[in-house]
Amino acid sequence: MPAVRDSSIVKIAVQMNNQTPRLIEFNQKQPLNCIIQELCNHWSIEDAENYALQTDGPQNNYVTEKSRVDIRNGCILQLTLSAAKMTTEILAKINGDVEADRAAALEKLSHLSTDNTFAEEFINKQGLKLVTTLIESGKLQGVSLAHLLASFVELMDHGIVSWIVLEAPFICKVASYVNDVSNQDNGVKQSALSILENVILNSDKYPLVEKEVTIPNLTRHLQSPVAIIRQNGMALINALFIKADELKRKSLAATLSSKQVRHTIESHILQGGAVDSDMAHQLYVQQTLLFNLLEPRMHTKMEPQDQDALNKIKEMRRIAFDTDLENKDSTNKKNSTFNKEYKKLGFKCDINPVLDFTETPPGLLALDCMYYFARNQVDNYMKIVLENSCRPDEHECPFGRTSIELTKLICNILQIGEQPSEQGQTYHPMFFTHDHPFEEFFCICIVLLNKTWKEMRATAEDFVKVMSVVREQIKRALDTQPANMEKFKLQLQALTYSDITQLWQQEQINREEWESHARPVVELKEQILPEIMDLIKQQRLGFLVEGTRFTKQSKGQRSKFKFWYVRLSPNHKVLHYGDCDEKSAPALEELPNKLAVVDIKDLVTGKDCRPNKDIKKKAASQLAFSLILESQSVEPTTLDFLAPDELVFDYWTDGVNSLLGTRVVGIQT
Repeated sequence: MPAVRDSSIVKIAVQMNNQTPRLIEFNQKQPLNCIIQELCNHWSIEDAENYALQTDGPQNNYVTEKSRVDIRNGCILQLTLSAAKMTTEILAKINGDVEADRAAALEKLSHLSTDNTFAEEFINKQGLKLVTTLIESGKLQGVSLAHLLASFVELMDHGIVSWIVLEAPFICKVASYVNDVSNQDNGVKQSALSILENVILNSDKYPLVEKEVTIPNLTRHLQSPVAIIRQNGMALINALFIKADELKRKSLAATLSSKQVRHTIESHILQGGAVDSDMAHQLYVQQTLLFNLLEPRMHTKMEPQDQDALNKIKEMRRIAFDTDLENKDSTNKKNSTFNKEYKKLGFKCDINPVLDFTETPPGLLALDCMYYFARNQVDNYMKIVLENSCRPDEHECPFGRTSIELTKLICNILQIGEQPSEQGQTYHPMFFTHDHPFEEFFCICIVLLNKTWKEMRATAEDFVKVMSVVREQIKRALDTQPANMEKFKLQLQALTYSDITQLWQQEQINREEWESHARPVVELKEQILPEIMDLIKQQRLGFLVEGTRFTKQSKGQRSKFKFWYVRLSPNHKVLHYGDCDEKSAPALEELPNKLAVVDIKDLVTGKDCRPNKDIKKKAASQLAFSLILESQSVEPTTLDFLAPDELVFDYWTDGVNSLLGTRVVGIQT
């Protein structure tokens, strides 16, 4: 019998500089310092307390009693200086006078700072304070400065020291590296941008960073050929946006929506190659923050004294109907004309359109979108209004009502008002190509809605259905990630009402087919089918035991229908039958004729059924069935039935099939 393998022992390789690697059995139950002592003894190292094991790879993390459980068969470890000894040597070289030693130590520090064990040791020995002082001094430049800043980022990332302890001189010095976009090392730019982002998000120093860093300088970082610098630049812009008050957010949004900045994002990020997941997240965050500026308007209902909003409504009426009755006609005539025109504009409350904008969402945001459409796309606006205000039938598409509902729908699709999540990556490139992306998006969608309404030949009763189709059209077009508004229009043109209907039907078929073949569904069917079949069988046989009154066709010269009653015995072995009147339901013992179930040879329906030869009505013939009986004569005898309705026909034929051992058809397998 083979020996049982000890799972606590793994076979690994251990390397050391200038030494031949060793293959050892690493015992998880043996103390780590004992394993290190044995390795040091093998390589004739006297001060084993100054050594430790590290994982081999890009991270080079120290192996601790906590992390040793991750060591598996085949792992390669390095025997190297311990975190404490390494910290002492690095600090000595950084403080020394030999420039080459300092540069090498800083490079080593930037790699080791990712390890939590080393970071704790380095910070405990005042290493972070030294790094901070060196950055503030501005003495280092180029690659050494890049390593120093990278080390700072990694050390702070462990959360051992709070970002709130950083002082103004340090922040200002880092900001100067961000503002100097000319000849700085890429590593310096990358880390400086990351540091300021963390300062803003994790401390109360936002006002200082906002004062020191200019947006034009940040947007220049978005033009960098290095992807991580573009990403960190975008992240810093988003951090400034998140911490800004409402007034500064609007100012920042105006800058980001400017043609110059939009062109930079479009040229260097959206069209600069594949967007990775980290940049996709930053684009998603910025899109969300920009759209969330619309939230106050979305939640603000119109007040009767809001003169600006009233003027927008009047201007929409004027543009549509090109009338100015302010100084021409009497007050009553003006009000009457206004009411008719507001009704033509599709408002629910034509007497006072203000009431149409009291629901939140979408509140005043709907009015803003409608006004933007009327002012910036006059031809499309007038076409929609006039087409629907002059229709003689009930198929008019009310511009006012549909615009309000559409705005609410778009807010829902784009999740206006929801804060960006940490995992979100869904952004739409076309929203970065226009200075009024939401309003332009509305303009395209309201034209689509009007087109879909006509395709569906909708009436006011179909409002909800139309909006559900439009929602589907918008979402499917967005899923294609159109690069600009024009391509979004083209996607919508390819999604007609007919296309959406066909897609829904196909998806339903695919879903049902998948569900029917899904393993859990199949297993459940197999498990419950016998029980269901048995329940159906018992129900059908119970119906036969209760009995049924049938009509019967006589074979005399004067043929007429009469009634007869048939019951199955409680033991399911004998059919009892006999004549009855149209109201009676004879008991089992009152039925004189008997037929043993074992004497039934077959059940036939349809054209092979004997009663069908004497029935002229097609509907009635579909309810006939016959029992073929075992007989000693040449011709088999039959017992013929004409069911009163389809339910009785189904129950009796299922019941007889069950008695004969034939599959019950009451359930599809």
